Amino acid sequence: MADKQFIVDVADIQLRDTVNDVIVLTGKTLLNSGLAQTVQNLEIKGGKGDKLLFDYSYGKQLSVTIEDASWREEYLAIANGTTIATSLQNYWIFEESVTLSGGVGTVAQTPVGKVYVEKTDGTKVTVTPSTKSITVAGGGNTTVKCSYQYNVSVNSIVIAANDFPDTYELSMFTEIMNSSGKVADIQIVVDKFKASGAFDLNFGAGKAATSKLEGKALANLSDNYATIFIKPVVASNNFIAIASYPSAVTLNATNTTQQLTVYGIRNNPYSNMVIPAADCSFVSGTTATCTINANGLITRIASGNSIITVTHTATGLTDQINVTCS
Repeated sequence: MADKQFIVDVADIQLRDTVNDVIVLTGKTLLNSGLAQTVQNLEIKGGKGDKLLFDYSYGKQLSVTIEDASWREEYLAIANGTTIATSLQNYWIFEESVTLSGGVGTVAQTPVGKVYVEKTDGTKVTVTPSTKSITVAGGGNTTVKCSYQYNVSVNSIVIAANDFPDTYELSMFTEIMNSSGKVADIQIVVDKFKASGAFDLNFGAGKAATSKLEGKALANLSDNYATIFIKPVVASNNFIAIASYPSAVTLNATNTTQQLTVYGIRNNPYSNMVIPAADCSFVSGTTATCTINANGLITRIASGNSIITVTHTATGLTDQINVTCS
């Protein structure tokens, strides 16, 4: 019996701008990362007991939720469909402590506009600075709190009323484990991820602010939302049989060769798969009639019949092909 398998950890993520072919975001400190699929159903009922006669499924949607433990300004920019600009801006200094001497003091930066001062008795006054110097009437020899703006280079994200998120390729990466350790890697690729544009930014005492991104998958040109790739650490073969195509071969003096393709037959829900020729051995029962090389290419030698035996090396499963040469 196969060992039970589990996914016990959060996924890492990657967002790629497919238009400019650049990675715009990687997330490796996530708290949550998940997909949620919903489907609408139209039930048709009738007859005695209001029996369910038909169920029509439609409106499938695939939603994505990402929450990062770290604060990342990139999430805000992506949610708003904008860039992170770096430029000189008027930036607030909030309640800088300034010591006055005879009502005169000096602030740390050169203010743009007025300086808003809170005196020791709690009253607030507005003063006009001279470069960095301020004079506070009745300030005496005290320490006051000053708030003002100054011009400095900062990163900025504009939340515009008419800007909305772009579409990205989203990839998610995690692992499958069992009692012995990792058994497989998983990649989930959403070709067209569109952020919803909704976000919340909460600041709490003794609580770290997280970065969130929510959105939905859009159908790609093949009408698919996403593809899940599962890569085992050790290749596993769950074949119940192998089958070669074509299953019978006829060659003559004009058509002298035929390439075989070997398939691994698997139980539902697994689809059949092509087995690389390197994973098989090929033997011709009558080499005077035809030969077959390591790549599965049959070559006519002379008129007659032969049986080609194909063996899957890892499982020992075999298949035979009748070859007629005229």
